Amino acid sequence: GEPTMEDFVYINNGCNVIVDNDAMCSMLFLGDSVNVEIEAGKMFYVSGDIIYGNMSYFTVHQNLLGDKWNYLTSPINKTMAALFSMERNNNDTWLMQYNTGEKSKHGDYWSEYLTDPNFLLSPGKGYAVYTKSPLDIKYEGVLCNSNTVFTLIENNSDKKNLVGNPFTAPLSSNKLFEDIDGKIQGNAIFLMDKENKVYNPIIVDPNENVLIPSLEAFFVETIMDKSEITFKRQHQYVPKSGEQTFVNNNYLTLSAVVNGKSQYALIGMMDDSKYGFDKHDAHKIFGTSEELAEVYFIIDEEELSVNTFPDYPASVDIGLFMAQGNNVELQLNNVSVLPKNVLVLLENKDENIFYNLCESATIKTYIESGTTNSKYRMHFVK
Repeated sequence: GEPTMEDFVYINNGCNVIVDNDAMCSMLFLGDSVNVEIEAGKMFYVSGDIIYGNMSYFTVHQNLLGDKWNYLTSPINKTMAALFSMERNNNDTWLMQYNTGEKSKHGDYWSEYLTDPNFLLSPGKGYAVYTKSPLDIKYEGVLCNSNTVFTLIENNSDKKNLVGNPFTAPLSSNKLFEDIDGKIQGNAIFLMDKENKVYNPIIVDPNENVLIPSLEAFFVETIMDKSEITFKRQHQYVPKSGEQTFVNNNYLTLSAVVNGKSQYALIGMMDDSKYGFDKHDAHKIFGTSEELAEVYFIIDEEELSVNTFPDYPASVDIGLFMAQGNNVELQLNNVSVLPKNVLVLLENKDENIFYNLCESATIKTYIESGTTNSKYRMHFVK
């Protein structure tokens, strides 16, 4: 039969089980010589313990996009790098890790390609994998621990860490909140939009059930060196009816749209935040897109993807970065979260023009290549 999330499940000795639909249970007992194979993109939710018989193991599939960098973490203990370094049908793959504060010869903090086939990947730690063609990865072994700990570090003023959801089900942001609150800047995680090569922020928030995708890696910015994030199986999203979301709906979203593709920054109001930079704000992480505009806020000379105020009125400068000149549409979304007595104006300081963003959905402009930090300012007026 098909188990529910309250069921204890036992799989008989020698059985091979294929999970080709989303599945769930409370506790799982594997007999001897059992293999559970989870197809790519399928949720396998176990809320309690997994008991292994002799020579029993999991196979977890993950589809990697071709001609793209994929950010991922392993769901299996003791995964060897050979999984990614093998050449298949003339398809080369490259594996890298982010070394916080350790500058490479290329001027960034990415490692050289990891070519040792015996290098072990740690569940909960993020990695970047490039594959020339689409690739089906098969992780094989024992699933990661129900409590998987990642130690956040700060090094040479770099506070970014690449971490990931190591479970075979999405994580619920409002469950993860209690473990990360006060440990990362703005309680913000930055997922890579692989298609558009930009990073977008998501707030880990007790008021929203935003999902963090399974096996997906993302950047966070630590507030304190040597603090820990503990990814727990109990943080998994509990399946239920209704639509699940990957985007915050409790925050204003300022988007820069080029040819229908967008990158965004978030604005919110929090009682204990400051008008200047504080722990509720998060820095901008710039992507590598040659086509998109990247939008951010400028506070205390900091470039931010998440900006919070204690109350309105407030004003904030807007920055835009373009690799090449193009037409850009500035949009303010989720206007319904504003109090009824607050008006949002966008000021074009070059032309001394004000736009009412609550009435006009889109402001169109042409942006030259490079950085524009002094042209636009947003005003929140009571």
